[in-house]
Amino acid sequence: MGPLITHLPNTISALRMVLAPVFLYATAIDIRLGLMIFIISALSDWLDGYIAKSLDLSSPLGALLDPLGDKAISWAALCVICQQYPLASIWIASSLIIIRDVIITTKRIRQYKANKFDTQFAVSTLAKIKTVLLFSAQITLMLNIVNENGLVYITGSMLLYASSLLTLISFGHYLKRPEVAERKITRE
Repeated sequence: MGPLITHLPNTISALRMVLAPVFLYATAIDIRLGLMIFIISALSDWLDGYIAKSLDLSSPLGALLDPLGDKAISWAALCVICQQYPLASIWIASSLIIIRDVIITTKRIRQYKANKFDTQFAVSTLAKIKTVLLFSAQITLMLNIVNENGLVYITGSMLLYASSLLTLISFGHYLKRPEVAERKITRE
């Protein structure tokens, strides 16, 4: 397998981090352009994981880069959504998601820097569902910004609230895990 293929999943994850400021700039110009960039970024999360799993290319760096890429684009989208929907419920749900992500990501970075790859946080099914719900909520709420529709807004906000609830539940699961238990290195 060539070096290009070997590094492809990590390159895709890193690209999501680069796309976060591009997304913010694009939404300032035209929300539709930003939405297209976000959808491509969300799909790239699935793509890098698929490539890494199908070609057995999981690595400690990938286990760090993948969630960092997810968080970068997701936080950027939450900023846009909070700006467009100045409602306490949207802000609270978004804040809960970001606070949990900051804590978990900080732990991942510390583990990576300490070369404790055997203690990487394995990603739970609940966290994966949370990510899918969050990306779906963000896409739906940005679609509503493009073309206001009460049903679309309600759907998007309910997906965001469900994602924030799963965020709290998955955070509780992460906090219960023993720090030194051996876990397989995985991509989020």
